Amino acid sequence: MKRLYDFITKANQVFLFLAAMALVGLATYKIIAECSREEWGGPQVPIAAIEERGKIKIDDIRCLGKHADYYVFGVIKGMVDARYEADGDLSSAASKITGSGGGAAEMVNVLFVSAGGPPRSLMKSDGLVLSYDLASQRTNEGFRFHRFYCITEDTNGDHLLDRKDRRDLYVVDLSLERADMVLSDAGSVEAVSPTALLLKNTDADGVIHFIEVDCEARTQKEIVWK
Repeated sequence: MKRLYDFITKANQVFLFLAAMALVGLATYKIIAECSREEWGGPQVPIAAIEERGKIKIDDIRCLGKHADYYVFGVIKGMVDARYEADGDLSSAASKITGSGGGAAEMVNVLFVSAGGPPRSLMKSDGLVLSYDLASQRTNEGFRFHRFYCITEDTNGDHLLDRKDRRDLYVVDLSLERADMVLSDAGSVEAVSPTALLLKNTDADGVIHFIEVDCEARTQKEIVWK
């Protein structure tokens, strides 16, 4: 009986030792994986040199939604690289244009398309569409405009359009009859009425500013208190 008890005791000790070593190994693996993991930088699009512009091709056209009598499409573009197939033949294929931003081509413009009419683009030239918010897809607010966060300029000079550059907010009238309202360097934005937005920005001195934007009247005023 004592031998059986000693055997069970030793077996438990071995089991506990192996379990402890497994936990240490798992913790070590997670630490190494976290240290070696590339930081996700969000969507980004390279600025193509003039001689490279012919290498940028449409990768996809994505339907973002429909409002009244027009559709909203996102234009997805990627770089075209020369690739060698298994049999040695040279071919071209669309490849990703992001660095660490997910490994897929990015949305570079938006088209509003109605039957019988020419498409209308959101931006005059391709940029980077960070996010979009169509009025027809909202369920929690009654804001009567489409919204698009876009980046159109390489403001930090790193030859990429990404979140490190200035973000502009495009406010689009649902009828598409008026020119879009572009709010440059827009920070966080909240809809406070069907026609008004509240912008929150922080200046270079760290001072927070709140600006109320009337999208119907196309006016802005800062909320000031003492």
